[in-house]
Amino acid sequence: GDDVKLSGNIVAGSSDLNLVVPADKDVILDLAGYKIDRNPNVVDNYGMAIYLYGGLTIIDTVGGGTITGGKSLSAGGAIHVSTGNLTMKGGTISGNTATRGAGVYVYRGTFTMEGGNINDNSGQGGAGVFVDEGTFIMKGGKISDNSAAKFGAGVYIYKGTFNMSGSSEISGNITSASEEAGGYGGGVYLWNPVLFAMDGGKIIDNETSADGGGVYIIGGPMPHMKGNVRITGNKGGGADSNLFIPEHCYVILDGELTGGASSIGVTTKILPSDDSPVSFATASDPSTSPWLETDAFTSDKSRYVVERTDSGPLALFLTKFTITFDPNGGSASETNATTGTDGKLASLPTATRDGYSFMGWFTSPNDGSKNQPKPCLPKIQRFMPIGKSILWTSPSSKRS
Repeated sequence: GDDVKLSGNIVAGSSDLNLVVPADKDVILDLAGYKIDRNPNVVDNYGMAIYLYGGLTIIDTVGGGTITGGKSLSAGGAIHVSTGNLTMKGGTISGNTATRGAGVYVYRGTFTMEGGNINDNSGQGGAGVFVDEGTFIMKGGKISDNSAAKFGAGVYIYKGTFNMSGSSEISGNITSASEEAGGYGGGVYLWNPVLFAMDGGKIIDNETSADGGGVYIIGGPMPHMKGNVRITGNKGGGADSNLFIPEHCYVILDGELTGGASSIGVTTKILPSDDSPVSFATASDPSTSPWLETDAFTSDKSRYVVERTDSGPLALFLTKFTITFDPNGGSASETNATTGTDGKLASLPTATRDGYSFMGWFTSPNDGSKNQPKPCLPKIQRFMPIGKSILWTSPSSKRS
């Protein structure tokens, strides 16, 4: 192997080419607090900073070391891995652009991330990391604040493998296209066939204009999960959108979701109806898997709740609401009613009180709104004494 420790910044000149690690080399690169700036004067398909056929391990013994300035019209802004093996233990990959994989592009190779940061890169898809028929093993480090015009601002996996564990974090990435132009997968975009497994790690606070602010799955890859997993705080079109699960796809639980902090928001492509819940998670062996009794999963949409089905899998069920009616000194034809699947009542109870005329149902005694009842809000009736100009709201309170 070869060890390289920077002793100063490397800024490419106008006629310089990218750095190449041949297939027969295995290099340890210590950034040592300095930067490698590709700085191309012409943007073409070969504007990446490093082209990797062999092995490369990136460390940063001082801190503050950066690989930046890569610009490619094709794949790989900072580092293009072509059948090679990249390991990142420190340093930062930032400020690079490429159509695919502005930070790191992997083609039929392996990228292992144990530390460091990949942030503030931009491209069409996979602005942080793009894997094309390769393997991405993320054990630590952070992929954040990358921006993609179409798909998967943080990580895009196409026909490959993605394993995420430990303290690894994917956060703050934004996919900005409209839904018609893409706009899926703010944190992670998975295109079948993909092997995706999480044994820990966080995918949080990412954003997209369509579905899958955290993770978007297209096709049928079955994500496997166990350990301390968080997929929360992600947005799609301004609403909660964490883990998007397509039709005929299940989360496979290979073990208990542990740590007390596991939290996974779920949206399914097929939405539950009154008589048809939508199953989304099962276990490797459902008959011997008590961890299916988990409260780690929640619905991204308030109309649905997560419960276990009679047959075993976890599913989204449509929520109905019970509304309480307070007669406020009078009497009502019913004091509790259950909504339909649309969250509304077909009709309101009738109310009477001697010496008063009924004004309607309100959300509070003195103000509030007079509308079709909303879920979980108690309703209080108001009466006006016949022939009087004073509005009575209760025996002991009035207003003129």
